Amino acid sequence: AVKRADEVLAEAPDRIPASLLKGRALQSLQRVEDARLVYEEAMQKAPTDPGPVLLLATLERERGDAKRAEELFRKLTEVQPGFASFVALAGFLAADRTRDAETEPLYRSALEKAEAKEKVAAFVTLANFLYSRERYADAEATLERGIDEVHDAEDTDQQHDPPAVLLAVLHGAHDVRGAVHQDRRREEHREHKQGDSGAHERED
Repeated sequence: AVKRADEVLAEAPDRIPASLLKGRALQSLQRVEDARLVYEEAMQKAPTDPGPVLLLATLERERGDAKRAEELFRKLTEVQPGFASFVALAGFLAADRTRDAETEPLYRSALEKAEAKEKVAAFVTLANFLYSRERYADAEATLERGIDEVHDAEDTDQQHDPPAVLLAVLHGAHDVRGAVHQDRRREEHREHKQGDSGAHERED
């Protein structure tokens, strides 16, 4: 793949898809530094193309350079300010729970920027984030809002029923919430019994 990409680039140096193909091929060969240079060069050649930015951001995250990765994910939202880029940045920040005050607004911005065909994914993505923070009522309210909004939208996919998808997620969410509640009740009951047992032993 690297050789083929080089052949294409020899004839058309500005072919960004060929550069990205070469970069991915180099990554697969564990030639990470070479791949990074390819992506950097592609970004210079095509500053408005989100592809090189996303691939380089992902590479830097995998290399452990969080500062550089964040810079690139933020740049991605400027190059292509849509649902996918905001979700990418939010997903990167979500790994650090101390930054939830930054992360949640990004997921909500992604929802607002989502096109009609992306709305279901946008509502589910935000709800998943809220669930991961144990904000169950907020997550379910998000899904219920999605059901209402997507149902009322004129531009829906006739091959799939978006409200049904959101309803399925919501029903699953209720099941998860119930299971979590039951687990907590069992844990509290177990701790209570252990406390009583310890008290009886001290009395003896």
